[in-house]
Amino acid sequence: MKKEILLLGVLLISIFLLFGCIETETQETNEENFTSTLQTENQTQNQSTDQTENQSTDQTENQSTNQTQNQSTDPTEDQTQQTYECLDGTIVVDLNNCPNCPDSCDDNNKCTEDFCNLNTEYKCKHTFLIFCCGNEICEDGENCDSCAQDCGQCVQSSFNSYNNKEPYYSAYCDKIDPYNLDVRKAAAKAIKNDPGPYGIVQLLDIYDWVKDNIAYQNVILKGAPYTPAETLETESGDCKNQAVLIASMIGAIRGTAKVVLDPICEHAYTIVYFGPVDRDLSNFTQTVSDRYGYDAYINSFITENGTWVIFDPAGGRYPGDTLEECSGNRTVYYIHSCLSCVNQYPDRPFTYEGKCYSQCPSETIHTNNYSCFSCPSGYSSFENECLTCDDGYVLHTDGLCYQEEVKN
Repeated sequence: MKKEILLLGVLLISIFLLFGCIETETQETNEENFTSTLQTENQTQNQSTDQTENQSTDQTENQSTNQTQNQSTDPTEDQTQQTYECLDGTIVVDLNNCPNCPDSCDDNNKCTEDFCNLNTEYKCKHTFLIFCCGNEICEDGENCDSCAQDCGQCVQSSFNSYNNKEPYYSAYCDKIDPYNLDVRKAAAKAIKNDPGPYGIVQLLDIYDWVKDNIAYQNVILKGAPYTPAETLETESGDCKNQAVLIASMIGAIRGTAKVVLDPICEHAYTIVYFGPVDRDLSNFTQTVSDRYGYDAYINSFITENGTWVIFDPAGGRYPGDTLEECSGNRTVYYIHSCLSCVNQYPDRPFTYEGKCYSQCPSETIHTNNYSCFSCPSGYSSFENECLTCDDGYVLHTDGLCYQEEVKN
């Protein structure tokens, strides 16, 4: 009996142990299955999320691409656009857009050939012609007389000249007035940026001031000029009035100038004293070229008294320049101011041959209150008149002609 009970206990114990092991294995299996299930679910969720994101991204990109393609697609692109080739190879859709030359390439220079074409890239070109007066080349057969534009103005060294002679002297000499207050004020304005001793720059300043402030009037040379004060008042004048004014203004700053009358070309201008006959004008020429932008050629007179440079605001482009037709061999009249004596020596107001007199010398007369000039050959003066007598008669101190006494 005891043996049976013992066997039963062993059997129960074995069964208990068996079920405990099975439960443990089942629990471990369940835990493993649970873990595996979780992993599977996570993988499934991740795959689903990735697929969803990829699908969303693809859809977005596809939509963006489609929109971009739709936006860039123009219905007119389906149509073939006609194009044209210009002469220079440029492709255009409108022939009016092809490069073209200007309507005209004329540079108003008779000595240039003006052209424009494909080879010039449709830009105007100008080439100088040979053997043409005006091409800036002094060629064979050209000289200062025939083509001053290319060869330069002739130096006025071979000409007939008259100093302070009629028919111009008495009408001009008392108009050249460097002592007038208005003239002195104008000169001061002209050189205000270049104060100091008399010099070249001041001469250029006066030339510029007259050219800029006195309007030119084209009037014949005949007749007496205005006084410089009248020209300043009206702010206008012809060549003779401008010549008188500029000579007066240069005199006001202690320079030496005189008016030149040229009846051949019916013109008047001023000449300014620069020094002795061998005076080198190269520095002055360079100064003028730099200031006015021209390749300057300076016109000058060479006289026994020295070198005189032309200042012609009415006819020239710069100091030293004048009208082409007024150059070369010719006859001119020099006119000095006759107001120096009356201003410096009031008791000797009359000027004759550079000297001052209380009254005009014998055989001279005056046509104004300041200057004297000689009577013609064979005439004598009486009470400011030039008189002559017939052959066989002589003029006496009473102004009458008496027959000459016959000598035995």
